[in-house]
Amino acid sequence: MFDGVQKSLTGRKRLLAFAEGGGSDNWQPYYDFRGGYTSPDGSGNGGKPPKNNSGTVIVIVVCVAVFLLLAGLAVIGILGLGLGGLPSLTGSDVQSGVQSATSQADGIPSGVHSYSGDDLDISISDVASSTAEQTGVVVANKVCPSIVGVLNYESDRTGGYTLLGTGSGIILSEDGFIVTNYHVIEGADMVAVTLYSESGMSESDSYIADVVGGDSTTDIALLKINVSGLIPAEFADSDQILVGETVYAVGNPGGLELSASITQGLISGINRNLGTMGFIQTDVAINPGNSGGALVNVYGQVIGITSEKIISVSDISAEGLGLAIPSNLAVDIVQMLLEYGYVPGRISLGITVTAYTDAYAEAIGLPDGCRLFVESVEPGSNAAGAGLESGVFITQVNGQPVASVDQLRSERDKCLPGDSISLTVYSPGAGQYYTVTFIAEEDRG
Repeated sequence: MFDGVQKSLTGRKRLLAFAEGGGSDNWQPYYDFRGGYTSPDGSGNGGKPPKNNSGTVIVIVVCVAVFLLLAGLAVIGILGLGLGGLPSLTGSDVQSGVQSATSQADGIPSGVHSYSGDDLDISISDVASSTAEQTGVVVANKVCPSIVGVLNYESDRTGGYTLLGTGSGIILSEDGFIVTNYHVIEGADMVAVTLYSESGMSESDSYIADVVGGDSTTDIALLKINVSGLIPAEFADSDQILVGETVYAVGNPGGLELSASITQGLISGINRNLGTMGFIQTDVAINPGNSGGALVNVYGQVIGITSEKIISVSDISAEGLGLAIPSNLAVDIVQMLLEYGYVPGRISLGITVTAYTDAYAEAIGLPDGCRLFVESVEPGSNAAGAGLESGVFITQVNGQPVASVDQLRSERDKCLPGDSISLTVYSPGAGQYYTVTFIAEEDRG
């Protein structure tokens, strides 16, 4: 059963934990009910749990963008990918004469709805089963022109920009809409896009992008560049895919030097529920830089967006465990990002919790049902204003018992922004229960 997700503060690494049986370890992963994920110790190191002797399986998953500084170096080191240093650039070095709708001086913070304008109509085709399967050469020729490089910059002390890392993106429309992973642009002061060329992608020939919107939960972001005449990718219905199908991943592994690379593999599994969505599992080679790229079928149709790969299971190195976001979900999220800049209707509780195992809770004498420990409460949130504090256990949400992260998430998702939420909590210090009631806030990514 899935119990939660961890993600480092820099957004480059996730730690997924699956509990089988009633393990004796007291550690369970933290879940940030503010909408994103956080490491439990605040250090960004992923908060690795103690080794387990009773069946808990720890799965290490990394987002596969190439991040070259801070925690990105640790991820690249894990994957054995070494890259050289990158130059500091001014805004003029990357704009190729195209101005962003947001000024360069202010930057383009990710997740901000900075674009308003054209409509976007993405059609999802049936899988082209009536058409003969295409060779890898034909697929590459069809898909590669629709793949872009996505560049994540931070501002520096000189007033210019330093390249933090790169990922991939997929062209959605001939007038410049592009989909990528949210973690590729997360924290950027400026985002730029470089287009496909048979001679390779070049950072010096890039276009500043507007961040139309982003969603950390599904790891989808929508960008817009002021360019016309682009070649949009064809999207297929991901509900029609089958385990065992041949697929190709097209993206920029290792950065722009290996741009528009294509690798081949199979669909290993579908609807792999790893906490936030049902992923497509594939054994196709996915490496840092592939994030936001295309997973396509033998007809050159996009069926998923490559996002992450599992690199370790219970401290044992893993290979061939790539994950992609289904195309149907990606298109749905893109349409909401275009209209709102975020995914509406979700609520934020403003808290971070961790789940205790039954064995540990019993060992320290907690009452029945006290399993969800509140690690932190977001300052300024409605929960904080209502008096909720860290160090207590949530036992009920609107009268319904909750003893796991899954149950808490399920009850949370029954509510809409503006609804009243009542949390029954137990204070171990006072040895008593009390109720905290507040208005649910909308989670805007």
